[in-house]
Amino acid sequence: MGEEDLAVNVIKEGYLGKKMKHNIIKKVQQRYFKLLDYELLYWKKKEQADSGEEPLAYIPLKAYKLEVPHGRMASKHAFRLSLMESQADLLSQTSQVDDEDKVDQAKYVLECESAEEKIAWENAVREQMWKAGTKDNTVIKQRKLTGFAPPPLASLGKSNLTLQASIGEEDEEMEE
Repeated sequence: MGEEDLAVNVIKEGYLGKKMKHNIIKKVQQRYFKLLDYELLYWKKKEQADSGEEPLAYIPLKAYKLEVPHGRMASKHAFRLSLMESQADLLSQTSQVDDEDKVDQAKYVLECESAEEKIAWENAVREQMWKAGTKDNTVIKQRKLTGFAPPPLASLGKSNLTLQASIGEEDEEMEE
């Protein structure tokens, strides 16, 4: 298998098995922040494929969490920023993407197998936007552009305190 075939296969399948994809969608429906671990795994495997290495079956995520600030929310935000940068770099290598769309597409990349998964993902994003008190048409725009809706990072990034408060409330609800 050539390097190009491997890279194409990573984008198509993401080296995520059906069980893991099922878990991703399940977690999206609960709360999309939990996707960050899967996203890190996906991009790490794509990185390996691009460099011609054989992707690992599983990458222990704790090893990468040592590089970010301590505390649950601090690590989530740090991951999101670092992932957006790495994804923007990857997208900047493709000439067929317009400059203004690069940042939007780099926000979040998740391969979905079916329309139901895309709808579940978009609904989870809309719910999060509603909780954050924002109304943003970029979700529709991105759905048309890329076939999936990225989470509204710009609108959710109003203040870390309100974001943490909303996540804390959800945690309490889930524990009950």
